[in-house]
Amino acid sequence: MVSQWDPDRLIIEDLSNGFSSFALRLHTAFSHRSCCGFVDSITGGGGGLISLPVLLSLGMPPQLTLGTNKLQGSSGTLSSAATFIRKGAAIFRTMVFLTIVRLIYINYF
Repeated sequence: MVSQWDPDRLIIEDLSNGFSSFALRLHTAFSHRSCCGFVDSITGGGGGLISLPVLLSLGMPPQLTLGTNKLQGSSGTLSSAATFIRKGAAIFRTMVFLTIVRLIYINYF
């Protein structure tokens, strides 16, 4: 039988068993994201290799884990692009061209 993942139930159960279990889960979730961000900033990717197993070990279902990982990667890419644009290190015309090509490719292939 597949159990339904309910974060509220997990928090209530953790608090009833003692605060340390909830604090450990929270600390694990935040610290793994810092590690993933560090790996992504150095290598340009690969934080998902750290993120997916940690989120699965916290008891999240695979669908929610993949969505969370995709959201984390997208927000990291967006903030990196904003930083490059703000510092003037990005060629704006090339970025617009590649974005249009990517959108066309996504819609037709």
